Amino acid sequence: MASEVKTLATQTATATDAITAQLGAIQTAANHTVDRMRGIGRTSTEINQIATVIAAAMDQQGRPPARSRARIGPIFFGRIDSVTDGVR
Repeated sequence: MASEVKTLATQTATATDAITAQLGAIQTAANHTVDRMRGIGRTSTEINQIATVIAAAMDQQGRPPARSRARIGPIFFGRIDSVTDGVR
């Protein structure tokens, strides 16, 4: 009976060590996952900032500054008027 108890105690200790090792591996994997998710969050923020800058640049390119519009407008509309006058 004593040898059976000793064998059972040894098996329990071995199983406990294995479970402890597995839990450590799970914790390490979870920590790596959290780190990677934080990295993804940072990358997402950077992409959003870049997209905002690109959108602003495209908006600025799509419409000239007010000073340029003030100069170009009369020239542009003057040409359109002269073209429409010539068609009439």
